[in-house]
Amino acid sequence: LDTDQQQDSHASTISDPVMSFYHPQDFRISPSGGCWTADITDAWKCIRLEFSEIQSERLVDFTPEQMYKPGYECFPLYEGGSPIHDNCECAPCTAALVGEVPGITAAHFEVINPASHIIPEWPPEDERMMHFVLGLITPMNCVTRLGDTMCPLIQGGCFIYDSESRGEAWNLSEKITC
Repeated sequence: LDTDQQQDSHASTISDPVMSFYHPQDFRISPSGGCWTADITDAWKCIRLEFSEIQSERLVDFTPEQMYKPGYECFPLYEGGSPIHDNCECAPCTAALVGEVPGITAAHFEVINPASHIIPEWPPEDERMMHFVLGLITPMNCVTRLGDTMCPLIQGGCFIYDSESRGEAWNLSEKITC
């Protein structure tokens, strides 16, 4: 699960220069007053179950195509700050949780297919985002690199990174990772 939020909504918790990774506890308050990172992480098994019930033919190629090689698909829940209602109905627990993320602009179930490499990406200057990544299905040999830091994907584990950190991901396994 990957959620994006506008960087400036957390100006008090994000300092320059750009860091590769942020601690989830730095992003605490949701509109209900809870800790949204903990709420999402605590519910990872429910989120994984909802993802497992989404049929693979409902996944779409992730865009923009020039950034990603084949093998990267997603099931969007939020785009442009708004829920995609038909998709949210397929994952009500997940949709409710990501709806509590302050400044959310996008949320997707993202899949990296077997033997895939997601090339380094660099967002447009006006689209700086914070990304929250939650490992749902994490076979061995799946890793993300941000800056000089390698981060293995861990089932039920999460990390947050700034889109200004040039990164890439590999799934060298024979199974999907999400």
